[in-house]
Amino acid sequence: MPYYAHSDNKLGLRQTMKEHLTNVATMASRFAESFGGAEEAYLAGILHDLGKYSERFARRLEGKEKGLDHWTTGAWVALTKGKSVGAALAIQGHHIGLQRGDIDSLRELDPLASIQRSIELSETDVEALIARLQADGFTVQSPKNYLVKPKLATTASVMLDVRMLFSALVDADFLDTAQHFGEERETPKSLE
Repeated sequence: MPYYAHSDNKLGLRQTMKEHLTNVATMASRFAESFGGAEEAYLAGILHDLGKYSERFARRLEGKEKGLDHWTTGAWVALTKGKSVGAALAIQGHHIGLQRGDIDSLRELDPLASIQRSIELSETDVEALIARLQADGFTVQSPKNYLVKPKLATTASVMLDVRMLFSALVDADFLDTAQHFGEERETPKSLE
């Protein structure tokens, strides 16, 4: 089954997950190069929409489902398999805004945790989502160079780094989505 990131554009074309994730990861990485976060931004780009690799999300694109949290599982995978607190917080924040980086808040990323969710997950089987991601040629690797060191994101300086990763991810996601739908958007200026 092919998995899609977005509904049909004006030309009747859908954007595949592989195309969207490749574009977002590449752009986010490029945006983050100037402040040393390229690897974590790439990881965030690969995982930011992980939950879209699901049958429920496919039904959402057809108008048969509403809402659906398609980002929490990607944040959890970034945290647990990618060992990146920064990427996890950026992914989580790309739809609900940046959250706290303390240990209790990070535990809430676990898609199987018994917390009250305001929106249902598109898929609870994290391993199935990873398998679908891998079938599209992606791998989840821990960055060799971290902008946000693998620790809690609780200090002001670390949270500033998280905000920079978040900005790179959100800009890349927004630009790629706009391009798919035929909307011209200006690429953000480099920080260099």
